[in-house]
Amino acid sequence: MADRRAGLCRAQFYANRRRHDHSQADRRRRPVIPGLIRPPVDDTAAPSSSRLLERERRRAERRRLLASGPLSPCIAVCRLDEATGFCEGCFRTMDEIRDWIIMLPDERHAVLQRLAERRGGTR
Repeated sequence: MADRRAGLCRAQFYANRRRHDHSQADRRRRPVIPGLIRPPVDDTAAPSSSRLLERERRRAERRRLLASGPLSPCIAVCRLDEATGFCEGCFRTMDEIRDWIIMLPDERHAVLQRLAERRGGTR
């Protein structure tokens, strides 16, 4: 290496070297951790396009069904009454509030009927 440096000034010597060449040397030094490399994908097990279309159709139907129900009774007064466990604004329980977005329209109507009974009993 001293022979190579003899004819070049320091700036030229380092300018001729490749910067950040980590291609092969670093790969050899990196430890191999089992389980981090994904197994090869088996293309023969990929779902067919008809199955994908059917799945997408079912998802769209479910989204349409969920969107068709009654609107949320929330009035943005979100405080739970510790004595009853009901929201002070809409009179729903924590479970009803959480599950509202995934309830079917019939389930939502049932919750709304219970809310009317709760409001009548507390007012």
